[in-house]
Formats: sequence, structure tokens, C-alpha cells
Amino acid sequence: MAHSCQFWINRFRDDFLQRGRSETSWLTDYQKILNRLPPGATLTANLLHEVVTSTPVNSKTRKRAAMVCGAIARFAGVKYDPAPYAGKYSPAMVNPRNIPSDELICQSYDRLTNPGWRWVSSLPTA
Repeated sequence: MAHSCQFWINRFRDDFLQRGRSETSWLTDYQKILNRLPPGATLTANLLHEVVTSTPVNSKTRKRAAMVCGAIARFAGVKYDPAPYAGKYSPAMVNPRNIPSDELICQSYDRLTNPGWRWVSSLPTA
């Protein structure tokens, strides 16, 4: 018998938490993706595929959507493999921040004449 997305989400959540996983992980990694499923619709491979492919290609969101949809598909016994659509995201692909050198920060601080701004700009170093 086929069940609704909400039915499977509730069972999956209960199982997830019973296995000792945290509520925070559920909310930040799983629930955000699973909220994209229509609660009253039957959980199908097509719906899961729509969730995965509706996210930006090669993004952290796409990778997470593939992981979450694959996990709930296995849990619910739905035949769906999102791996080919997960993309090529990795934290190494993210552009590193351009952080100024300590010397440049000190030079900029020394040029501040307003005592209030000097105080505010010194807070991150405290």
C-alpha cells in the first residue's frame, strides 16, 4: 500500500531520532529538503527526482537533496537512486575568502581618527 510523503517523513524522522541522531541535524539537513515534498501526495521516485533536480546543479543544496532523497527512498522502499544527479560539489570548489593581511588591517586601523570607529574596529581582535 502506498503512503503519503508526510507519512514517510514522520516515520523517517522517528527512526532518525531513535538512532541517536540530533534534532538539529534533522532540522538543518533533512527537514529543509523534505519540506519540498507535497505532504498529501504519494511518495514516488518521480517526486523525489523533482526535489533533487529543482536545486542548483553542482551545489551543496543539490548534494544534500540527493543524500536526503536517497535516504528516504531506501527507508520507504522506493526505487530511486539520486547519485547520478548529486553533482560535483565539494567544499574545495568554494572560492576562498580574500582576507587582508595583518599588516594591511593594522594600517587601516591606524588611519581611523574617530575614537568610536577605532573601538568598533578593534572588537573582532578581542
